[in-house]
Amino acid sequence: MQALSSSIPLEKLISKQVRLWSVRERIRRMSQQPTEDPWDVAYVTISRTAGSKGSQVALEIARKLGWQVYGREIVDYIARTAKVRSSVVESFDEKRRSEIQSWIQTAIDRHALGHDRYLHHLLQVLLTIAEHGRAVIIGRGAHLVLPPERGVRVLITAPLETRVNNLVEEHGLSRSEARKQVEQRDSERERWLRHFFKAEANDPTCFDLVLNTGTWRVEEAAEIVIRALEVRLGKPRPQVAVPQTEEVDLTPTVQD
Repeated sequence: MQALSSSIPLEKLISKQVRLWSVRERIRRMSQQPTEDPWDVAYVTISRTAGSKGSQVALEIARKLGWQVYGREIVDYIARTAKVRSSVVESFDEKRRSEIQSWIQTAIDRHALGHDRYLHHLLQVLLTIAEHGRAVIIGRGAHLVLPPERGVRVLITAPLETRVNNLVEEHGLSRSEARKQVEQRDSERERWLRHFFKAEANDPTCFDLVLNTGTWRVEEAAEIVIRALEVRLGKPRPQVAVPQTEEVDLTPTVQD
């Protein structure tokens, strides 16, 4: 699930990931180690303005760490599909599911959010993914609700003209169409976050890092995020000997 692919059913990808989670959970319970490695339960959230190469940065972070990427399409699909959502939530024992429910209530109360059913399911999915760790989560307000001490919350942006140029180069759009796409996607993101979280999309106080890909290359931005995660967790990144994820194609879409 390092990436999305229209040729592979999302339910199949998610089912595979749930099985991997279950194996890791059994190993964790059987382990005699007194403390858990903080990297095993760490996460990165990536928010991005349209055309800023945010998805490319997310993929590069995941590649360097051997983690999974959860795009907004995957998160949305789990939140809206009862059968899949149940399998994801049940990947924990009752005690940890109860802890997640308590954190959901805390998040709702802290942000004065309504009890919309979709929002409740979304928070459940985001917290479950983060609790399993080793995840790069793109969008869907994850930076607003996940426990900050276990991850790094990042906003990827760039000057407007840079973002327009990126879409022209990557998707073969005209400049006028690229500018229209950037403005439309930015507006949709802003409306979505205001509606569900009553938050401003680019409020810098909601993030740990704001990176400008107009001045940082994708590889450099990814490295900065990982270094910040090392500082937060107080421990160097683990060595990644072999890829831990199945290679699945993700072609960045026009909002990236």
